[in-house]
Amino acid sequence: MIEGVALHQYVRDPKGKIVNYIIENVNPAFESILKMKKENVVGRQGADVYGVLEAPYLREYSDLKKGEPRRFEVFFKPLDKYFFISVSPWGNNGFATIFFDVTERKKTEEELLTNNKNLEKMNSLMVDRELRMVELKAELKKYNSPVK
Repeated sequence: MIEGVALHQYVRDPKGKIVNYIIENVNPAFESILKMKKENVVGRQGADVYGVLEAPYLREYSDLKKGEPRRFEVFFKPLDKYFFISVSPWGNNGFATIFFDVTERKKTEEELLTNNKNLEKMNSLMVDRELRMVELKAELKKYNSPVK
C-alpha cells in the first residue's frame, strides 16, 4: 500500500475513559510518510511517539461508533504536514488508521487561493482606473467643447 496504516489499542483510565492509545503495528508506508521507524513507535503511546501532551486526534479516534468509519483532513503542526485520515474500529478495544500526506496538494491550493485573491485585487484596481479614465475623458471633453 502507498497509504500509511497503523493499528492502535485504546488506553483507558480507571473509570474507563479513553486517555491515550498505543500503536500496535504499522506498515512500511507509515515509516516512509512519517519518517519514523517501526521499532521506535510500536508498543508506545501516541502522545509519546508524536511528542505532544495529548495523543493526536484522540477525540476523533475515541468517538467511533461500532462499525462506523470516519474520514477527515487535518494539519499536524509537529510534523508540518497535512493528512487525509480514514479511521475505523478495530478489534474490541482499538482502531485502525489509513492515511496519506496531502501537504503538496494543500500548499498548491493555498497558492492558487492567494494568486486568485491577488488577481481579483489587480482586476479591481484596473476596473477602478478604467472608470476614472472614462470620467477624466468626459471632463476633458466638457472643458474642451466650444462655448456657444
